[in-house]
Amino acid sequence: MPRSDFSSFLPRLRSGTLLRFYFAALLLPAVLTAANQPNIIVILADDQGWGDLSAHGHPSIRTPHLDSLARDGAQFERFYVQPVCAPTRAEFLTGRYHLRGGVTGVSEGLERLSLREETIADVLGRAGYATACFGKWHNGSQYPYHPNGRGFDEFYGFTSGHWGSYFDAMMDHNGQVETGKGYMADDLTNHTVEFIRQQSAAKRPFFAYLAFNVPHSPMQVPDEFWNRWSDRTVPSHHRFAGSEDPQHTRAALAMVESMDANVGRVLGTLDELKISDDTIVVYFSDNGPNGRRWNGDLKGTKGSTDEGGVLSPLFLRWPGKVPASSTIHAPGGAIDLLPTLLELAAVNHTPRLPLDGQSFAGALQQNKPAPNERLIFSHWNDRRAEMLATGADQHPPMLVGHPDTEYTPLPARDADLHGGLERSNKYPNCSYIRLWRSPDDFLTWTVEVPAAGRFEIEIYYTCAPESVGSELEFSWQTTSARRRVTEPWNPPESGAEHDRIPRQESYVKEFKRFSLGEVDLQPGAGVMTLRVTDLVGAEAPEFRLLTLRRIR
Repeated sequence: MPRSDFSSFLPRLRSGTLLRFYFAALLLPAVLTAANQPNIIVILADDQGWGDLSAHGHPSIRTPHLDSLARDGAQFERFYVQPVCAPTRAEFLTGRYHLRGGVTGVSEGLERLSLREETIADVLGRAGYATACFGKWHNGSQYPYHPNGRGFDEFYGFTSGHWGSYFDAMMDHNGQVETGKGYMADDLTNHTVEFIRQQSAAKRPFFAYLAFNVPHSPMQVPDEFWNRWSDRTVPSHHRFAGSEDPQHTRAALAMVESMDANVGRVLGTLDELKISDDTIVVYFSDNGPNGRRWNGDLKGTKGSTDEGGVLSPLFLRWPGKVPASSTIHAPGGAIDLLPTLLELAAVNHTPRLPLDGQSFAGALQQNKPAPNERLIFSHWNDRRAEMLATGADQHPPMLVGHPDTEYTPLPARDADLHGGLERSNKYPNCSYIRLWRSPDDFLTWTVEVPAAGRFEIEIYYTCAPESVGSELEFSWQTTSARRRVTEPWNPPESGAEHDRIPRQESYVKEFKRFSLGEVDLQPGAGVMTLRVTDLVGAEAPEFRLLTLRRIR
């Protein structure tokens, strides 16, 4: 029964006995189906090139834990993703080309995965799996585009394409803002390990999607891994040697080694709990390398449809079920992971929409030939008319106040700027709004409110002492909430102290939370507005995030 139907059915269940019987009938098929099914862990790197592994012949990097996945399982010789991250993630989640799901970019709403699409987490959740995503999501921020609306019981990470700090960062935990602990890759792994322990203790099969943020910029890595490169050199004879930035390369490879250590922690947890043989572990990257460095002499980098931009490592380990040190020579891609994993896990699935991917389960277990005669497409910059014509809406509505979630974020990156306002950087993902110098400056979000409700409006701001007293107003249709800022909060920008090389994207600040009050929102489509109705001093507060918390 769909969630909406189930919610409306509950009030009609008057008998406690009937209620218990209904839940038993609902859950029993999933429990029986999942009893002997394997756990699944999918690990995704961000901006790691095919060549950034010692298993692929890199002469300097040391990745023993990632290499062990290839040694103890299977590796694909030709595994293809898309040139940039959000499209690849959409293809893994759905088994369909990203254009069919309306994912055509990496920001400004173009990364949102159409709600008509069904994700692997949706399918595995119905089959009785506990599901969790830890890390970079990048397929929509506002529920139901949020991971919690796409089949994941648990989410801890960030939903945009780029994050401004990897140390003690602002994080999203099931829709609420939290402060992370320590280096982000370590923090994500801590949450993953805890999830594995919980589900193992409960003897429930689990699906964990660990989407690392590295080696994507900013180029931040703990001293332990950076210092390992003090006496190591990067390869100097390769296609891009003349245009390489060696410091950037060192940082990227150090970040990969930090990720490798965390993969080792995950694998060690499986060994400790004695569930390694019951767990499928998959590892791949979302696109080519984020710099001009050694990559096996492949042409192209991130953002290119040349092979260097779209060839990814793919390792799959399932001890006793997938032969060790085996190789799949046939071409595969991110679209193939959903059908492959579902068949390996013996999860019956009739897709709502036709899949583009094919299952490699038989080839991995060496009882069937691999799919061989096929075309796999890479796309960027609107150059595939057929896919665009059959795809979902490329500008799906931003839903605010969905009744199935408590929190809705409206970050600065999703706002339209009016007047003299500007972002802290031309890349919007982790930016904030500044230079608020006139009542004619304001922000808007074009949204759809699907259901009525009462909400508390909170903003995350900074404010110089001389601007205390400025009045901010949130408005929607005929309702509004306004309040004056009463506390100064003016921290400096941060991030540079952890950067190994200067960044292109925005630096960050620690923003303070401030309630504007409560409003009643009526359903409809339109524009939400944040403005300064009374400006004190030369410049109004800087703005990072507005959240709506459903009260009823």
